[in-house]
Amino acid sequence: MSSDNQHRQVVVKVNALADEGIADLVRAVNRFPRLSSTYSCEDPDGRGEEGAGLVSFTYGHEPEDVIRFCFWLADELWARLEEGVAVLVVCGPGMGATGQLRVGRHAMTRVVAEIDAIASRWNPDEEIAARVAAISLGD
Repeated sequence: MSSDNQHRQVVVKVNALADEGIADLVRAVNRFPRLSSTYSCEDPDGRGEEGAGLVSFTYGHEPEDVIRFCFWLADELWARLEEGVAVLVVCGPGMGATGQLRVGRHAMTRVVAEIDAIASRWNPDEEIAARVAAISLGD
């Protein structure tokens, strides 16, 4: 619920433009029902690495939801991949928490396939949410 809206809000998936080289990554990441991608970029560091990509996203309604989701996704990906992917949490005053998925161009195809497999295996949304909520943040 936003501060100016008294109605319950839900995530709605929409069509959006994405850089061609990372369109499959953006599509795969957006398969998670409570995730909303907020930004994506091919060659995010400007080094001429066509096919490398970055997707920023929110998850759930609270900053803790994003943090837990990032830990969960990192565990799922790192159990299957040895390199080429990073899952980050970016926090700042007044901005809450945002997740970032950074993928190297040589790992892109495999990362997309793994995210598709993970999203397929852990749907429906309630099961993903329960697994994410179970991650302790050291309260």
